[in-house]
Amino acid sequence: DERLGLKAQAIEERQANQTRTYSGEVTAVPGQSMTMTAPVSGTILGLKDGRLPIAGSPVRKGQVLYRLLILPSEKDLISAQEDVKLRKVQFDVATEKLKRAEQLLKDKAGSLRAKQDAEAELANITAGLRVAEARVELMNGNSGSDVSDKLSTLNIESAVTGFIQRVYASPSQVVSANAPVIDVSAVSPVWIRVAVYAGDLTLINCKAPARVRSLSDFAGSSGDREAQPVTGPLTADPLNSSADFFYEIPNTDGLFRPGQRISVTVQLKSRQSALTIPFSAIVYDI
Repeated sequence: DERLGLKAQAIEERQANQTRTYSGEVTAVPGQSMTMTAPVSGTILGLKDGRLPIAGSPVRKGQVLYRLLILPSEKDLISAQEDVKLRKVQFDVATEKLKRAEQLLKDKAGSLRAKQDAEAELANITAGLRVAEARVELMNGNSGSDVSDKLSTLNIESAVTGFIQRVYASPSQVVSANAPVIDVSAVSPVWIRVAVYAGDLTLINCKAPARVRSLSDFAGSSGDREAQPVTGPLTADPLNSSADFFYEIPNTDGLFRPGQRISVTVQLKSRQSALTIPFSAIVYDI
């Protein structure tokens, strides 16, 4: 007895709530599972390494998931080449204007302000020329990193901390506005949806916590967790004659994942007198 640490304890008779075990489904908390969509039409770009996050990757709130290269309007694409020609002419004129301003300043026939104005005008025209050339390259099918650096890109960030469930797009893919790109779900906490037979609704104590465990934990000795009741949507299934109860559990270790089936033991309103023994006194053989 000393070597095995055995102890003797008297069996007691106590009042205990009756329980009943149902099948439950792990779901994401409403509002904590969302689909990241493209706000405008554009080309999907990965992060600096050119890749998109893969399904199952953990993400943090505010983390950049992908970049969106905004597509120019059809009117801009049609006149893109003419715009490039016009801006090249403006670039040549601004360059000559700056040279004259520098020469006049050198000959002490001009002012420093005139030279600075010429430099600012050239810088503005140069930036516009870069954007116009990038639009032409984009129209020709080139969406490389050099083009994306010249055009406007949007950084799409995750709104929740969780895991990526699905990825619908790939880098360099053109998507329309509101097209789904990535699904993100928070996994802590999670809700447990329990479908209860409609005839048992009046028997269950819906305000009492429940005990949940994975289906592999048949003995209930490990992974048994307490779930608190929450007010969820009033849903039911007429084909199965069932209604839904919802419970919430913390899931910081990621043991449960959305869509997983688990075992849920709920308390009934009725109580009965029963002989009780310590759980550690029960031995399960093979």
